[in-house]
Amino acid sequence: MSEVVIYLIPVIALSQMKGKILLLIVTLSFFKLNAFAQTYQTTLGKGTDTRLEVYEYYHHTGEEKWLKLFTINNSNWSYGGVSGRVYFVDYQGVGGSYVDFAFPQTINSWQKPTLFINGNSCTKLKWYITSNDVGSYTVYVKTPTFHLGLSFLYRGSSYVPHFAEEGVIPTTFVWSSENDPESLAFFRSDGNWGLGTTNPTHKLTVNGQIRAREIKVENDNWPDYVFEKQYQPMTLNNLAAYISKNGHLPEIPSATEVKKEGVNLSALNAKMLQKIEELTLYIIDQQKEIESLKRQNEKIPAMEKDIAALKKASK
Repeated sequence: MSEVVIYLIPVIALSQMKGKILLLIVTLSFFKLNAFAQTYQTTLGKGTDTRLEVYEYYHHTGEEKWLKLFTINNSNWSYGGVSGRVYFVDYQGVGGSYVDFAFPQTINSWQKPTLFINGNSCTKLKWYITSNDVGSYTVYVKTPTFHLGLSFLYRGSSYVPHFAEEGVIPTTFVWSSENDPESLAFFRSDGNWGLGTTNPTHKLTVNGQIRAREIKVENDNWPDYVFEKQYQPMTLNNLAAYISKNGHLPEIPSATEVKKEGVNLSALNAKMLQKIEELTLYIIDQQKEIESLKRQNEKIPAMEKDIAALKKASK
């Protein structure tokens, strides 16, 4: 619980009233808010393991704190666990945010904890899980330093709440928010979304694969200009020299660039279409040359006949 420390400080007034020294006693109260306080609990159903609780925590020191939240009993019933929300206030300018969390009854390859982070400050909270020998696991949070306030609202089934500062720091983890980013979703205050990352550099940053039925990409510079009369594609000789020197097509990023920076799908699709259209022009020109050669070849039998006649006449 929060501890209240009362200080009594005597102050002598600089003036006198009716020959008497006015003595003022000033009472100052300082709150040492660095412990959990349970503020609310209600039972939602039969038994005591399905309850809704709220815990408050305040931290005003320059140290990181480890908080032991709860232990979930692994009974092989995969639809239990603990879920809820923690509201976070950082008093150093980052502001307020919150995390929706869900910890399943059993952790395995397809069933893991999930954290939905809203707001920049909550990325400072680090989440950890340790495995216990008795077939359960315990959830911890490591806080940042200095001034912060946390409000935990949660409910669960088949678990033991702790909600206390932890003096014995765990060292071995079966899951953490740092090493298992696939459990994270992050909405940053600039409007960027991150899936599996707390550093979304675009409106949607995904650390992993995306599967969709359809994706629509807009582009204002579609390369139909290739078929305009004034457009002149690179000659095949120059193209061959460029490929020999650079190892990739002109205006197409190299493998090294793609590995480092990724690709812009809209721009890349446009460039690929440009190359297809240029290839079409090459094919059309080559077909014209082929047709010209065919017409010349069709004249060869008559020419050979005339040559034979001339040879015969000259004998």
